[in-house]
Amino acid sequence: MEKIHIIARFKLNTGKITEFQKGAEKCIAATSTESGALLYDWFIDEQNLECTVVETYKDSEAVLIHAENVNGPLSKLMEIADLSLEVFGDPSVELRKVLKDMNVTAKPFFKGLQG
Repeated sequence: MEKIHIIARFKLNTGKITEFQKGAEKCIAATSTESGALLYDWFIDEQNLECTVVETYKDSEAVLIHAENVNGPLSKLMEIADLSLEVFGDPSVELRKVLKDMNVTAKPFFKGLQG
C-alpha cells in the first residue's frame, strides 16, 4: 500500500477559534495545489475546542511535499493549539525519519479492501 493516511488532532486554546479557522483556511489553500493530496478534510466540534483533520496522500513523497508546503501556517496553528498525529500506511525511509523526529509513529497496513 503506497497511500498514507493521517489523522491530525488539534486541541484549541480557549477563545482562539477565529484565529484557528483563518490558519486552517491557509493550510487548505496551500494543500489544494498539491497533486498528491487525495483527501484533506477538517472537522471542528460544536464547542470549538477540538479539530480533527482526515488526510490521505498518494504516497510518502506526497506527505513530505505537504509537510513542507504547509509548514508556515501549521507553525502558527501550533502556537494556539496542541497537535497530535496518527499516521497509517507504510512510509518510506525518509518519511519514517521525519516522523521519528516529530515523535510520531506509523501504524503499518495489515489488510483491507485494497490488499
